[in-house]
Amino acid sequence: MATEAAIIGEIEARVKHYMAWTICITDDPKRHSRQHDYTAVSHSWDAVTELVARHIEGYFLGKGMQGARRDGLSAHHVCIYI
Repeated sequence: MATEAAIIGEIEARVKHYMAWTICITDDPKRHSRQHDYTAVSHSWDAVTELVARHIEGYFLGKGMQGARRDGLSAHHVCIYI
């Protein structure tokens, strides 16, 4: 499990154009990717809590990333797709 600062840092190191990426939180990144047909570049992180995952999602939505529907009962994984 990773902290909020660690996940934000890793995402910022990978992403150059925020608007080209989609961010979501889920309890199962593989299932989410299959269900929503995200087959391009993807990365996921296991946040410490769902609240941390929501903070990260909000941070990047504010930077212009597209949002995807949340799914799962305990959505603590943060995923990005292009």
